[in-house]
Amino acid sequence: MAYYEHLPIYKKAMEVAVYFENIVKNFSRYNKYTLGSELRTVSRDIVKLIIKANSAREKLREIFAADFRDPIVHHILVDYLEKIWEPKFIFDSYACRKNKGIHLGVKRLRGFLRKITSNGSRGAF
Repeated sequence: MAYYEHLPIYKKAMEVAVYFENIVKNFSRYNKYTLGSELRTVSRDIVKLIIKANSAREKLREIFAADFRDPIVHHILVDYLEKIWEPKFIFDSYACRKNKGIHLGVKRLRGFLRKITSNGSRGAF
C-alpha cells in the first residue's frame, strides 16, 4: 500500500482543496459563510476519505443518496477538473465528454472497421 502523499488522486484532491480555499476568499460575506464553508468542508472531506480509503484493510463501499447541494458542487468540480483533464485525453475517448458520446464512438469504430476490412470485403483479424 502506497503512502497517500504519493497517490496522484491525493495530490489532485489537495490541489482542488487549495483551489477552493483561494476561491472562497473572494466570495461575498454571505456566500463565504454558507456555500463557501460547505465547499471547504467537502473538499477537506474528500482528502480525508482518500487517506481513509488508502489505509483501510477492507475496502467497503458506502452508498447514499446525494444532498440537494451536491449537484452544485459537482458542476463546480467538473468545470474545474475538465480544464485539467480534457487536454490529456486521447481523441478517441468518448465517454462523458462534451461533443462526444457513444453514438459518435460507434460511428468512428465503424469507419475504422470499414477501412481495415476494405468495406467488409476481407477479414480484419
